[in-house]
Amino acid sequence: MFPDWETREIFVLVRSYKSPVIIVSIAIAVLSLLEAPHVSAAQQFSDKLLHSLGYLVLAITALWALADWSAKRVWHYFVACTYVVVYGGVIELLQAWCTQTRTGDWLDWLADVLGAMVGLIIVYVVSLGISLHDV
Repeated sequence: MFPDWETREIFVLVRSYKSPVIIVSIAIAVLSLLEAPHVSAAQQFSDKLLHSLGYLVLAITALWALADWSAKRVWHYFVACTYVVVYGGVIELLQAWCTQTRTGDWLDWLADVLGAMVGLIIVYVVSLGISLHDV
């Protein structure tokens, strides 16, 4: 079915739990670094909401890549949170240094962090529900 070993490895990667976090990370980077028109003051709220939603999804997929849904290991949450918070900061720095029409913004990064925290809380609450039903 697979013509060579490399194709099989790519197929296995795409089917793994790690592929969603890779796809979401790439999507966020591309959307964040594309040249874009200036965001007006009226659009600031929707911009922060999009930041929060994007990083909420990234946090959930990062945690999913580390463990199954019922795992409650603290280090999974720490690693996922660290990845998402640092990734958001790096994206903001890249916007400031590497784009002409984008700027790095502390409030955008705070929206990223807020979205990540909400995502991790959602996973924790869902994992509690799964564990309670398993008993």
